[in-house]
Amino acid sequence: MVAPVWLMDVDGVLNCFDYPDPLIHNDFTAFESGPGYRITYSPSLMKRISDLHHDGVVNVKWLTTWQSSANLHLRERFGFGEDLEVEGGDRDMGDFYGDWWKLPIAKEATTKYDRVIWTDDEIGARFRGDAQEFIASQDRSKLLAISPSPCLTHANLDTI
Repeated sequence: MVAPVWLMDVDGVLNCFDYPDPLIHNDFTAFESGPGYRITYSPSLMKRISDLHHDGVVNVKWLTTWQSSANLHLRERFGFGEDLEVEGGDRDMGDFYGDWWKLPIAKEATTKYDRVIWTDDEIGARFRGDAQEFIASQDRSKLLAISPSPCLTHANLDTI
């Protein structure tokens, strides 16, 4: 069986910003990634995710505004030994403020791969009705979409 592709956002999913709630994770840590940009994350959660990826249970791919910069600034700290593919490739972020650029990439992923996991904090946002409609139209065995708040949790990972 082919491992599902996991489309992974960073901010609001892996990066909890400055909202480290001990009820969510009891092991938050933080580091500066570039001038003045703080990453707050759970090492135990990242270990579980990177283990799933390395064991071939899932195939994690970036779908984030970080694009390939996630490999440069986050990959090693998050426990991924090799660069992860950026689903849809790097994009001109001039497209960022038009239609939500991630949705067509996620839609295409569901046609390319047998199973897709999509974690993005914006999926559930009220201004992302187009994403919610698309997700609702998909078979859950084909697409599992999680919109964590304020970030991905161990309970979310148990669902995955």
